Amino acid sequence: MIKIQKDKKYVPGTWIVIWIAIGAALGISIGRVLGNIVLGIPIGAGIGVAIGSTFEAAYKDKARPLTKEEEKRQKLAILIGLVILVVLALAGLALFLLR
Repeated sequence: MIKIQKDKKYVPGTWIVIWIAIGAALGISIGRVLGNIVLGIPIGAGIGVAIGSTFEAAYKDKARPLTKEEEKRQKLAILIGLVILVVLALAGLALFLLR
């Protein structure tokens, strides 16, 4: 069970990230039941987003703004993620066209 400290402040999005990870892990089990693990992961992540959004709304008064360093790290992580996404999409397209 997740312990919530009374006076602690959280970065916005903390609950969504935690529940996406939990949901994706549970989605593997859902995928096994459905016979398709690849389909189960996004289903579980979607469930995690829904639960995380509920937690975000409940604890919005405990949110704190990002520091400058956290903002820089977040922008860098987004940029790296987008680059990886583009590379993987192009690789998938190349494999699709070459078969």
